[in-house]
Amino acid sequence: MSLEKHNGCIYKFNPQGIGEVWHEGPFSFANGMSLSADQQRLYVVSTWLPGVEAIDINADGSAGKRYTIVELPKTCPDGIALDEEGNIYVSCYAPNVIYKIDTGGELHTLIDDWESHTVCNPTNIAFGGADHKDLFIANLGRWHIAKLRLESRGLKLIGQS
Repeated sequence: MSLEKHNGCIYKFNPQGIGEVWHEGPFSFANGMSLSADQQRLYVVSTWLPGVEAIDINADGSAGKRYTIVELPKTCPDGIALDEEGNIYVSCYAPNVIYKIDTGGELHTLIDDWESHTVCNPTNIAFGGADHKDLFIANLGRWHIAKLRLESRGLKLIGQS
């Protein structure tokens, strides 16, 4: 019996907190999301795809074309972060891997912690630190947040200075 469901959708909320469906999907367990630097594209990690999809954002803010960026067989992708150069970072709950998808679409393994000591069931990831070159990694399988120093500067989150 499979627990996988392909029925997710994406909501948007106005400043008053009123929500409505932005994209009806269906998504295969839509998980992490990240907005492109130019705010023209929403990247969505779909755990049961498994992989990363993108949705173009129309000029009026509505959802546009949806397409697959990368499929990651035999993984459970969970979190996502972008750097200023447009590279995409994806954390996988299983196996203990963080991938980098470069601007040319090539997939690179950034971390593969088969022992589960430093990276153990990574979920969310985000850039931070004084110069936004630190990638912070939440580890559901352990008790800590790991930090990885990168050459690239990460995109700042909304409200982050």
